[in-house]
Amino acid sequence: MSKSIIYVGIDVDDNSFHGAAINDVTKEIIEFKCRPNIKGLLNQLDKIAKEFPLYSFKICYEGKSSELHVLNQFNPIR
Repeated sequence: MSKSIIYVGIDVDDNSFHGAAINDVTKEIIEFKCRPNIKGLLNQLDKIAKEFPLYSFKICYEGKSSELHVLNQFNPIR
């Protein structure tokens, strides 16, 4: 049996990360805001994962070349 999917969109600014997650089955939307670092983002994603343990994530990052440092922080966990 394949897992259902939580789609997560992330937007970045200088002061915080803004995100929204949508459950592909129930269409429930969860919005979050966190500190602009990888630890803050992973904490928020962990909270969502605990709410929906049988789901997998697909994450989309809206970014500009000036914000690619966020994507680079994920390299160690790929």
